[in-house]
Amino acid sequence: MSLQICVAPLAALLTDLPPIPEAWLTRSEMTRHQSFSLPTRRQRYLAGRWLLRRLLAAASGQALPQLEQDAEGRSLCPALPSWRLSLSHSGDWFGAAVAEEVLGIDIEQPRPGRDLAALAAGLGLPDAAAPAFYRHWTLGEAWLKQGPGPGLLAAQRQLRWVPDAQGAGRCWHQPAHDLHLALWAPPQAAPRFWPYPGTAPLAWADQGRWRPASDDPALNRSFSP
Repeated sequence: MSLQICVAPLAALLTDLPPIPEAWLTRSEMTRHQSFSLPTRRQRYLAGRWLLRRLLAAASGQALPQLEQDAEGRSLCPALPSWRLSLSHSGDWFGAAVAEEVLGIDIEQPRPGRDLAALAAGLGLPDAAAPAFYRHWTLGEAWLKQGPGPGLLAAQRQLRWVPDAQGAGRCWHQPAHDLHLALWAPPQAAPRFWPYPGTAPLAWADQGRWRPASDDPALNRSFSP
């Protein structure tokens, strides 16, 4: 199974971006783009849509594809209907993943002054240290993005993560830019990092594989892809 991940900075994406959005965005994307009032939000939206196109083209071997967004904001490619797309951004960094399987990705770059102790307490987490907190946070967001589906958002708050060599959740940390990345994908998937053209490959520290758990047996049955 071909599963590719790309993490790229906003500056590199903007340098590569075609100048006229109307020339390459589809109707559903233009509707979404025009819904943002702030120029910075529009700029980041364009960067994310372009990253998805470049990554899907590289993974599928096809020309730059046209993408759409459904009513729930999920990205899809009509010309490649079997491919699943996932996109995340934090600060000036974007992460994307594409595969012909269910998947979800999340990236987080810690913000100065963020009260991790308060956030961890609100989630009922015993450990507010940055590595543990962001592992929990990104894994939960990546898991949520596999759907969305009925009950997933409510279930997300009950998630706890345990190490599992065959787990569907995977985590990495990029120390130079302090990026935390999580992927949710079938255990047999073999992710490959695709460096964005014109950028140097990023060195990622593998933080292992994880599976979700809960005190609720009914929820546990819904946690596997």
